[in-house]
Amino acid sequence: MNNSAVSKTQKSGLAKLLATENISVRHENIPTAYFNIKTRVLGLPNWDNASADIYDLLVGHEVGHALFTPSIDLPEVCASIDADNVDAVKSFINVIEDVRIEKKIKRKFAGLRKNFYKGYEELVERDFFGTSERSIDDYTFIDRINLFFKGNGAFDVPFTDEEKSIVNEVASSETFEEVVDLAKRIYNDYSDDVDKDAISDQGLGEESDDGEYGDDNITSDGAGQSNHENSDDDEDSTSGSDDDNSDDVDSNDDSETFGKGHPNKPNESETQKSFDDASVEHLTDENASEPFYGSIPSVNAEPFIIERALISQWLDGNRDYLQTETLLESYSKFKTDSKRTVNYLAKEFELKKNAQQHARSSVAKTGVLNVDKLHTYKFSDDLFKRVTVVPDGKNHGLVLFVDWSSSIIGSTLPIAKQVLNLAWFCKKVNIPFEVYAFTDGVNISNDERDYVGACKYDDGDITVSKVHLLNFLSSRIKTNAFNQACLDYYTVAYQADNGGYWSLPDNLTLSSTPLNDSILLAHDIIPKFKASNNLEVVNAIFLTDGASNGLDYVVDRSQPSGIKGFRAGSYYGFGSTERSYITDTKTKINYNIEKRSDVTNILLRSLHDRLGINVIGFFVTAGGNGKNAIIDNCLGGRWGYDHNELKRLSKEFNRDGSLVVEDHEGYNEFYLIKGGKALDTESDLEVADDASKRVLTTAFKKHSKSKTVNKVILSRFIKLIA
Repeated sequence: MNNSAVSKTQKSGLAKLLATENISVRHENIPTAYFNIKTRVLGLPNWDNASADIYDLLVGHEVGHALFTPSIDLPEVCASIDADNVDAVKSFINVIEDVRIEKKIKRKFAGLRKNFYKGYEELVERDFFGTSERSIDDYTFIDRINLFFKGNGAFDVPFTDEEKSIVNEVASSETFEEVVDLAKRIYNDYSDDVDKDAISDQGLGEESDDGEYGDDNITSDGAGQSNHENSDDDEDSTSGSDDDNSDDVDSNDDSETFGKGHPNKPNESETQKSFDDASVEHLTDENASEPFYGSIPSVNAEPFIIERALISQWLDGNRDYLQTETLLESYSKFKTDSKRTVNYLAKEFELKKNAQQHARSSVAKTGVLNVDKLHTYKFSDDLFKRVTVVPDGKNHGLVLFVDWSSSIIGSTLPIAKQVLNLAWFCKKVNIPFEVYAFTDGVNISNDERDYVGACKYDDGDITVSKVHLLNFLSSRIKTNAFNQACLDYYTVAYQADNGGYWSLPDNLTLSSTPLNDSILLAHDIIPKFKASNNLEVVNAIFLTDGASNGLDYVVDRSQPSGIKGFRAGSYYGFGSTERSYITDTKTKINYNIEKRSDVTNILLRSLHDRLGINVIGFFVTAGGNGKNAIIDNCLGGRWGYDHNELKRLSKEFNRDGSLVVEDHEGYNEFYLIKGGKALDTESDLEVADDASKRVLTTAFKKHSKSKTVNKVILSRFIKLIA
């Protein structure tokens, strides 16, 4: 690479800064840069031989289109000039529009002038315009215009007096309408067999080092100067239209509308075609793997949610079988024991919330005289009573997403206990909440739920696979119904751990793990939850015991199936190369994927970045040393992790029964828990009746330490959500 390596991340940031909007920037295997005016996507080729100046030139050029080229139906505009030769017409418009937008982008960002000058200087030296073996006199008028404005004075470009007048107008053009009018006039007045003998040998001069043309370079009579200052629309973007037929003047359109040149009519600009061909040949990285982009879709989650009433209906007729005497005794004991944990959570929450309110408190004068200070009136004007103003606490809410897959058998009940503790805590402190269990085991046809209508995808959107969210618990339901819902949830979790998933009613059985799909739905659920409850603070909590299913497809309507699989050739799909990205179309952030687990973490980060919420993870292990869970969730995957760090974390996990991860790749804070005991602050001390003093002492110390560690975790959790 010439001069210096160019960071794609840096140039993406540069483009956003120049565009003064949060456009989406993508690096793709394409021949030339483009800007989609409608979707606000800037596409940059995967250049491997472009200096920093060339890169800045090309980025600045495309941002110029982003700011100043309006949303138009370009094929229609070209056809209105000559429907039989629209390729050539488009080429004429492109050349003149390039002059206009480059002038305006350099005027808006003066620092780009040197990059444009040096970038074009380098491209001329590398013969990108194909002029090395040909006289400039031999080119058509539109090509000479292109060489004059982009050549930085490297070419002695001849123009007739009549042509100079047109060149002045090109240099002076400020609106796209002027560009189209000029292109039409030039197209109609100049053809391939223009009389070269009429061309003057006199050139128009050279562009100055700052990228602007001087007064004597273009004008012959003092008119039409190109060095405009303070035009009315210098800082205005004309690209705000939402016209569905928008087209970028730089984009490559292969539609049949763009016909071939006509033998008796002007052809396309040769110099611009040479430039485009040279860009492909000399700048494009032929060995770059095709990057894969998938966009987070805008999906209505409502059809995917199974409300409490339907869950209750599925359980009807099975409760006598499921809710055995043993189960009811177990639930009663758990509910009684949980009161101490819930009370602890509530106390910690109120303390943290009050501490935050106090930290934001202020002292103000009341306007009432303080008689005790009247005697100081001669040397002090502070005679009024004061009051401490404590702002109201913020409204909080919790949304919990719970793993409902067959792999959690053995952890289903511990996870359910965690969830019920949190639900009862929310009830006690009047925090709105929802509990969803994500599953792909529900079978409801599209005749019953409008999944198609809920998923109005754009091309490139990630498709939501088979997923449903079982709304087991909610603060919306009344007390009696809520108590029954708690028992029902405990029941199915208890039976899953003790009788297996086959013991559960249809549609409540455990299947696989559509965690990623549930995060996609959370992008719709949480904003609605926040708005409906008038909340200021929302925390999303995910409780799982393993990795998610993969995401398999993006929408591609050019394919017969209407979708494109990104597992083609690789089981890992997203992350199979270093050039896979997930794009959030709301925030315009491109997240780079390097490994399969990145997909889940990126979706979680997107949830945080888009909504400004805390995203908290509880990973519940079934027992053991938790080695695999530590590797996957704390050390970044199966390859390349630090074995000494694994040894240290495993020791801590086995000693304390939990790990707290602050710098997780996806969650704001992540808790790795052994056996689901982290929300149990008052577990019983169990020892044999005939235990020795030594055994009793050891058990007591271990029990006390466990309570202390769990309270530390709970305190951290409460501090985070308060």
